[in-house]
Amino acid sequence: MSSHSELGLPILSPIQKQRNKLLFGVQRSVHYHARRRQFFDRIGFVTSFLTVVSGGATVTVSIGAEPEHRIYTIVFGSLVALFAALDLIIGCSKTARDHNDLCRNFLGLQREIVLAGNEITDKQLNEFVAKRLEIEEEEPPKLRVLDILCHNELIKASGKNIGHMVEVGKFQRILADVLDISADKLEKSMHKKSGQEA
Repeated sequence: MSSHSELGLPILSPIQKQRNKLLFGVQRSVHYHARRRQFFDRIGFVTSFLTVVSGGATVTVSIGAEPEHRIYTIVFGSLVALFAALDLIIGCSKTARDHNDLCRNFLGLQREIVLAGNEITDKQLNEFVAKRLEIEEEEPPKLRVLDILCHNELIKASGKNIGHMVEVGKFQRILADVLDISADKLEKSMHKKSGQEA
């Protein structure tokens, strides 16, 4: 196997490797929270749209409702209540705002790490790690399959370490925004591949 120097690549010091690993983790968090914000924005839009449509249908049906059509008023009125309750329970706009704030905080940390450059000190690295932990204290529990998808997307976008991508099943991808399916197996695979890094 060729060494970094034989390939013309710079040889990184241990602290530079730690800095790059930290930067990748922060970038993954930015990507994750951006995706969560988009998901809750979409859900919020759909529930608001369905509430408006159901409300309009309720009014339209009830204006000239004959006794045999009153069932439609009840159905559409119930749908309005259902969609409004769904939005209240999920709290789409608040959750989307929370993920937006987390995304902005991680972006700020990413900017600081990039501005510090590749030649950072142990003290700077420790400060960045402490800031990351401080931001993570505010995070809700992560959807691990979605986090792994973000990991894969960042690797693919960088064009480096493609061998570190984790194979995610079709149903896992489809349900990643709402449910973790076999996340433990995926994480084991990811850690195993990361452990092979030179």
